[in-house]
Amino acid sequence: MFKKITLLLLLGSWICSSTAAKALSPSPILTGVVSSQGEGQMEGVLVKAKRVDGIVTVTVVSDIKGRYGFPKDKLQPGKYQISIRAVGYDLMNPPTVDIASEKATELDLKLQKTKNLASQLSNTEWLMSFPGTPEEHSMIYNCVTCHSLTRIARSNFDSNGWDSWLQEMGTLGRIGRAKPEAWPSPMPHGPMFTKYLSSINLSSTEKWNYDLKTLPRPKGRATRVLITEYDLPNEDSQPHEIVVDAQGMVWYADFVRPYLYKFNPSTTEFKEYRLPDLKLDHPFGSNCLALDKKGNLFMVMLKQAGIAKFDPKTEQFTTWKIPSFDNPVAHAGCLSLPPDGNVWLEDTGTTLVHKLDVKTGQFTTIDPFPDQKGLSASERDAGYMGGSSTVKRHAMYGQESDSKGNLYIADIGAGNIERIDAETGKETFFPTPTPNSGPRRMDMDREDRLWFGEYYAGKIGLFDTKTTKFKEWAVPTPNAAPYDVGSDKNGEIWGGGMHTDLVYRLNPKTGEIVQYLLPTLNVNIRSLNAVDNRTSPVTIWVGETHTHKIAKVEPLN
Repeated sequence: MFKKITLLLLLGSWICSSTAAKALSPSPILTGVVSSQGEGQMEGVLVKAKRVDGIVTVTVVSDIKGRYGFPKDKLQPGKYQISIRAVGYDLMNPPTVDIASEKATELDLKLQKTKNLASQLSNTEWLMSFPGTPEEHSMIYNCVTCHSLTRIARSNFDSNGWDSWLQEMGTLGRIGRAKPEAWPSPMPHGPMFTKYLSSINLSSTEKWNYDLKTLPRPKGRATRVLITEYDLPNEDSQPHEIVVDAQGMVWYADFVRPYLYKFNPSTTEFKEYRLPDLKLDHPFGSNCLALDKKGNLFMVMLKQAGIAKFDPKTEQFTTWKIPSFDNPVAHAGCLSLPPDGNVWLEDTGTTLVHKLDVKTGQFTTIDPFPDQKGLSASERDAGYMGGSSTVKRHAMYGQESDSKGNLYIADIGAGNIERIDAETGKETFFPTPTPNSGPRRMDMDREDRLWFGEYYAGKIGLFDTKTTKFKEWAVPTPNAAPYDVGSDKNGEIWGGGMHTDLVYRLNPKTGEIVQYLLPTLNVNIRSLNAVDNRTSPVTIWVGETHTHKIAKVEPLN
């Protein structure tokens, strides 16, 4: 009897290990074990293969036994450069490997402790490392909008030097171009801020006087993922918003360039469409993109103070100037497409909301904050809101419409979800359970449930528009700062943010949050609404705003 049980256990163990190996990578064309002298076999190491002179990087993650495997259909024959991402480690003698059409290649990877840990820290790891109070941390929390916190840590400005440099940064828009004098500086000033900046950099020392802290590597389900990154044609591109159409074409809006882009994943071909100019003396760029039921794309034109519609069939743009177009602070913000075929739009510069009748070109304007002046876009971006428990002023950043046409606004400044009734125009505020949570970008699912990122609370929020009840889930990583969320066909919620390089996957039924680490450091994730439900499991597309790439995230379970 004992022998029979032992045999069954061994058989079960063999089946499980065999199944795990197959699940790791069916018919792997490149496989091996990742290890180091200190840890032995290493789980959670991102192994990257980029074809020499190519634009595509494919990444897999080592399992609990340190084994990795690239599927045969992901690496075409050719020569590939191999690299890794594992905080605290470097790859010894990074190899170049030849991939044959049929023969599998075995390549073990040896890692060693890095001598330059600072070069591997993400924004959230710098925030974990920096000394200071929550209020001091809040002053630099939004610096990642434009650049990584590494720049602050490695700088050598003293307090006076910082004051001068901050004024220089204040002459630029968030998207790196000179801005009209009418726009207030987005940078906070004052001796407290400059003193703190000079206390965490290298202005008075050759080495930081605090320990550098790191996040743990992925483990378990977080290693069961395949990530493909595509280099963009223009090195100054900042892909902010991505959508996937019914044909599987990937469209993205650029934060700095006056173009709409189409990307064909099958051919890796890019095509660009130049937006019309509305204000020649203002910066270009867009941060919001949406597909209507007919396959047309609508996008905002930020400082150009307009809305653009693109018809993929004719490849032509139609544009509308928003009502406050002549106001120098006009700033077209987020938009949403209600079921009547029209467009809701925020003007975060004047803190007004406009509804465009697409057929007539006429706008209806609503003041969403009639009882209290809202923060302008520049004030909102100054970072005055982060980390403080004081009462906030209203500020818009995100909106969605339900199936009845009611509009919901993310009041990132005061921590509310605001509803504007489609029939009566009545405005109702619903405070989030966590005060001043910073609700940001949103997604309305098929059941009229509103999902949103809680930027300052580090949570994913749910507002049931029928019951007006909230629910929140905390992302386990410090400074998670969810920027946007999207729902998929299975009812799971996807999110990401500017601080962590992580894509969050929430199962609302179980409360489990799986976090997939992207291969590139400090990518600066904005939109996370590009969910391709045609695949199983679903595929997620991510814009890497600061690293000029787009990424396809394919969970393996």
